[in-house]
Amino acid sequence: MVPTHPFYYPTVLLCRRCMMIARVYVSYDVIAQEGSSPFIAKTDGLAVRLFKQAQSRIDTELVDPRDFQLYCIGKYDSERMIITGEAPMVIPTALEGDDVEGI
Repeated sequence: MVPTHPFYYPTVLLCRRCMMIARVYVSYDVIAQEGSSPFIAKTDGLAVRLFKQAQSRIDTELVDPRDFQLYCIGKYDSERMIITGEAPMVIPTALEGDDVEGI
């Protein structure tokens, strides 16, 4: 069963050589005041790409994509299979300022 949340990210299996330490991210819904299920990416850039891909699947008549923010919440060590939490940190996505003046 696939969750209906617009920021559902399928788990991607990676080989041990490909990833040792990665970062854990969530999409935070400002209106609902809750985060999505966590997802893992090697870099902030890859996380932003996944975030924007999820944004493109949102029905903009029902939900404003700018109501979501990307946060890094920790690190994942794939070799030791340990997730280490960190204070949530906003990752800039440029979606907050996507409004075009004059429209």
